[in-house]
Amino acid sequence: MSRAPIVDPEFKALLPALTPDQREGLERAILADGILTPLVVWEEAGVLLDGHNRLEIAEREGVPFATRAVKLASREAAIEWIFANQRDRRNLTPDQLALVMGRHFNKAKKPGGKAWRSDLPQKDAGEGSTRDRLATVYGVSTATIERNGKLASAVETHKAVAPEIEQKVI
Repeated sequence: MSRAPIVDPEFKALLPALTPDQREGLERAILADGILTPLVVWEEAGVLLDGHNRLEIAEREGVPFATRAVKLASREAAIEWIFANQRDRRNLTPDQLALVMGRHFNKAKKPGGKAWRSDLPQKDAGEGSTRDRLATVYGVSTATIERNGKLASAVETHKAVAPEIEQKVI
């Protein structure tokens, strides 16, 4: 069994929690077959990027697991990797995907609309903006990206009072 990677709460919270049925299915599969896909760790920081649910089950049930390291230049690059990895899997429900898009949009821009990556435009409106880039990445309109950003913000705000709100939304 690999040494357990560090779990960063911010990274773990970027993606929606599994539904009870998804979690039950994952647990059944792991108990029957083990963990077939390595957990992905940010090499420079030792932080888990992919496999939070598998890690929890593995640690609780004593199931061995492997890890695979990826090199990333910064925390922002790690966040981008998490969103790209999940988006490319296409295993999210439409509501989960909306929440992921919204969180990605909200993380990819800083207060005042400034993008945090040096290769992104420095304003968040108009052509070439973070909003436009993410609309292209996800294959949706800029209005959808903005609406999903508002959804994600509302979920985060309400989680402080009602932690179960995310599961109700998805």
